[in-house]
Amino acid sequence: MEMADLNSVLGEVVAAESGYEREIETALQPGAIQVQMHPLSNKRAVANMVVNAARYGNGWIKVSSGTETHRAWFQVEDDGPGIKPEQRKHLFQPFVRGDSARSTSGTGLGLAIVQRIIDNHNGMLEIGTSERGGLSIRAWLPVPFTRAQGITKDV
Repeated sequence: MEMADLNSVLGEVVAAESGYEREIETALQPGAIQVQMHPLSNKRAVANMVVNAARYGNGWIKVSSGTETHRAWFQVEDDGPGIKPEQRKHLFQPFVRGDSARSTSGTGLGLAIVQRIIDNHNGMLEIGTSERGGLSIRAWLPVPFTRAQGITKDV
């Protein structure tokens, strides 16, 4: 693993996946988000999430990023039918596809691969509903704690 800018990884995937009658909206936190990661693996995770959003959404895709204390996140949202809450726990299992995915091509491996990549980075995934009623998947990654962050000044 190496220190890399999460926003650069996201930007590369958005550039590669945009076009072909597909526009991807972005809401990336300004500046660099330094994370200990395998950049190529994270590109694959983001690309799988974007392809999934394109396949099951109705054309709108949004990629965003941000940070909280000791954690960074990136998120991909779409405007498709979403996933029923009772199906969400199975979404990241290999060869499992949601009801709305039954009529489209695919193997059911895309999100299982995302899960494995995020697990290998000691991260976690959250599934929710996007701002447009479709699926939202947020990946959380730990941000390395630096000595400077841990120093407090006695008053």
